[in-house]
Amino acid sequence: MTENIHARLAKHLDTLHIPFPATESGVEIRILQRWFTEEEAEIALAMKGYPEVVSAIAQRLGKEPEALAPILADMSKKGLIFRVSKGDTRFYNIVPLAEGMWEWHLNTSDQEVLHDLSEYMDYFMQKGW
Repeated sequence: MTENIHARLAKHLDTLHIPFPATESGVEIRILQRWFTEEEAEIALAMKGYPEVVSAIAQRLGKEPEALAPILADMSKKGLIFRVSKGDTRFYNIVPLAEGMWEWHLNTSDQEVLHDLSEYMDYFMQKGW
């Protein structure tokens, strides 16, 4: 059986400067499943923890930059990734849970996500922070 795309994303996030440690319950996977579609998770897996131009990310994914750019823009609006602009050039990077996704989702999360975040945060603070 192949590993779930969200489980792969969790492992990728765990390599960032602020880790995303795995739990026995898999609550971290449920959080990612609620926030990321499978397509968004696949794109996030190709991203680094530092800002890159769209063409660099597109090349790793085998996609055209023109097709990927609006998806990355939407992902940044959803609080899944970070976007910064310098002139007309946009740069994107994946962000950790804390000092990133968690803060961007606090005001838009439903009760289920908030429950899962509450369950995960104690574990995260002990193991990942």
